[in-house]
Amino acid sequence: MKAPLAALLLGLLGCAHRRAPMAPAPPMAAEVVVLATEDGAAVQLHHHPAAGPPVLVVHGLGSRGQYFDLNEDQSLARALQGQGFDAWLLDLRGHGGLQQGADGRHLKAGWTLDDYGRYDIHAAIQHIQASTGHAQVGYIGHSMGGMALAIYQSWHGDAALAAVVILASPVDFGDPDPLLKAGGRAMLAGAALPSLHPEVFGGMAARTARLPLHAEAMLANMENLGADTWAAMVAHGTGPLSRGELLQLHQVVRSGCFCSMDGSRDYLRDLSQLTAPLLVFAGRADGIAPADRVKPFYDHAGSNHKAFEIAGRIHGYGADYGHLDLTAGRRAPVEIWPRIFAWFEGRWTDAPAPALPAADALQGQAPAAPAPPLKAAPPESAASFARVTRWRELALERVASGLRINRAADDAAGSGVATNLRTTEGSRVAALQNTRTAMEMVRVAESGLQEIEEHLQRMRELAMAAASETLADDERAYLDDELVERLDGIDDIAASTSFSGRGLLEGAGVDVAFLVDSSLSMVFEIGALQAAVSAFETYFSDANLDVRFSLTEINAGRDPLDGSRQLADLGDGRFQSALSGLTTTFGLQDPYTALMEVAGLASVTGTQDPDAVSFRVGSLERHLIVLSDDPRELDLLPGAETAASVGQALADAGFIVHAINAPAVDSTFSPIVAATGGSQYDAGNFGQFIDAALDDIAAVITDRVGESEPIEVQVGVGSDANSRITLGLPINATSSGLGVSNLDISTVDGARAALDSIDRALDRLNQGRSVLGASSRRLDAVEQLHADLGQALGAAESTIRDADLAEAISELTQAEIVADAAMAARSQARRLSLDAVKSLLG
Repeated sequence: MKAPLAALLLGLLGCAHRRAPMAPAPPMAAEVVVLATEDGAAVQLHHHPAAGPPVLVVHGLGSRGQYFDLNEDQSLARALQGQGFDAWLLDLRGHGGLQQGADGRHLKAGWTLDDYGRYDIHAAIQHIQASTGHAQVGYIGHSMGGMALAIYQSWHGDAALAAVVILASPVDFGDPDPLLKAGGRAMLAGAALPSLHPEVFGGMAARTARLPLHAEAMLANMENLGADTWAAMVAHGTGPLSRGELLQLHQVVRSGCFCSMDGSRDYLRDLSQLTAPLLVFAGRADGIAPADRVKPFYDHAGSNHKAFEIAGRIHGYGADYGHLDLTAGRRAPVEIWPRIFAWFEGRWTDAPAPALPAADALQGQAPAAPAPPLKAAPPESAASFARVTRWRELALERVASGLRINRAADDAAGSGVATNLRTTEGSRVAALQNTRTAMEMVRVAESGLQEIEEHLQRMRELAMAAASETLADDERAYLDDELVERLDGIDDIAASTSFSGRGLLEGAGVDVAFLVDSSLSMVFEIGALQAAVSAFETYFSDANLDVRFSLTEINAGRDPLDGSRQLADLGDGRFQSALSGLTTTFGLQDPYTALMEVAGLASVTGTQDPDAVSFRVGSLERHLIVLSDDPRELDLLPGAETAASVGQALADAGFIVHAINAPAVDSTFSPIVAATGGSQYDAGNFGQFIDAALDDIAAVITDRVGESEPIEVQVGVGSDANSRITLGLPINATSSGLGVSNLDISTVDGARAALDSIDRALDRLNQGRSVLGASSRRLDAVEQLHADLGQALGAAESTIRDADLAEAISELTQAEIVADAAMAARSQARRLSLDAVKSLLG
């Protein structure tokens, strides 16, 4: 959208105004043509002639063709002409003073965007084709001028288009933001004004030279526009609005569909039919047509040759461009226009044949006096002129781009080296981002360890107090309650300390439930188990795995209703003490019922319920270890369950069963072990094989889960090991990983033992923090290395690729002088040839 529309909309909202500086009258075009459209309206073309192929330039909403020819410095039309393109600026109906139609009647204010694309642009292209002999026309559309092109090609196709350049043209109005919604409502309000006529808006800004103060920030980056250009734009580049186009724009915003007024055509969808080469620009600071509403023009176009650019500093431009300065800003002539010229270069394939006099023009005429024979210019003359022209183009390109190497042909070796440097620089930037991300990860992990250390320090204080015999048992129990809460806090911190969804302070989670037969014959086996469990736990902590244990006693003498009772649940800190206090008693066993009860697959109400273990939802694996020397002797679970059916149920629920038993009862457990993929071991006559069995089970679990792998960070630009740093993460800082999950300070002996366990946990924690500290120092050094490397790479590429501006300007000046001289010589030769033809024709 252009200045008058924004001025109208914001003026309706009561914005303050300020006066723009007076602007001089704009330059005049060499030729102005008024055309009639198929529906009886009139349009106006401002012609800036040149020998090259034609280019049609179409203005935006509330603007006019003069917008592209404001003054000598900011004239896209004259720049096109200077590049050899035959430039035509279009005043759409009602603009440029055309308030009457082709039949002389005054235009009503009801024309729409449909009329612009269906009739006005079509009439302009037909006239240009007839005038130049070219079947194809280049097209430049700014803002609504680009939208009108989408409408034109929907009605007429793109056969007449050689190439298209679109600047800041929004075509996607879905999911409107508050500003767009407000604009749509203001359009409806403006269209509803009873006094709305074209002449009211056409020239309003030119007469008052006023615009809303807030409109400037939306319309342009004023630092890039310039006060003189702004004044000329307000005074001479504005045009009228019609009720019809405002109503259509309101309808587009309300429906979210860039469609015709009657809804029969979806112009955004029809862009898939546009096959002409397409270049789309969006301004990074454009408040009227943001890039996300302009890019769908590029996305939906069906062209195989298309490009999309956002004019902003982060994309290599010298400024963040707004809506208006995208075509008329201070930097546009050296950053935007050359890209347009380059895009049009070589797109025309329909060069017309030269016009010849009619055959009957010579009939009946007396022979003219002999004229000097016409001699074609020598081939070396044309080649010389081509070289001079190419020299000037290259010199201009170097000045405009600031680069000595714009393509490989300029310096093949230098281009290759500079490209490699740029590739290295891009990889360096990505590696630097990896490094900084890793530094943040280390900081997150260290923060979690700091919190866990505070819990351990407090736990040591509690153990110190409980280790004194001056406390009563009740007081010591209070301390033990707080210690249990602290253990839960450690596990909570370890579980929640993560980065990008990856846990940093807990190893792979594994749940292990022990089911121990406590019949009288198991006294030796239970003692062997009590002696071997500490080594079993250490095995996992050394592998950096978070393994938690529960203990269930299988004995109908303890609980006659379900044959088992839970002594310690997962992670409740009671496993070691419960196991050490486990004693034998007379009672029969029903291991099938116990297995199903512990796994939570069957509920048999017992006196010690709940017996189901609280297995973690996120645990990687769940293992059940059964220690027994008797076959199944009871059948407490209703139904006819068998070893096969129990094994299948456990396998379906994801459990793995290991059995340590006397060989005589292998058949009781072997079907279950086989079904769940577990392992079976001989306990020995006196339990002497239990420690070896546990070692093997620990190895099996660790192999299945895998040790927690450290995190590798890509901090270099290569693929070798020297480009990666291995962080000391994850650290198993759970209560089980630190060896404090089973602390019990309810007794003096337990409190004194807890002191040693907490000290070992603090040592392990400090070791983990030192690893993180070393990783952090390495990452700091890598970050500094990247900073130094970035400066070196930038300087190296600049030395190779960038142009010496003083030298480039000097070369351009020299090339301009030579090119002007060559042009003058060719023009004189052409004049001599024309004079000779006239003499032949009499």
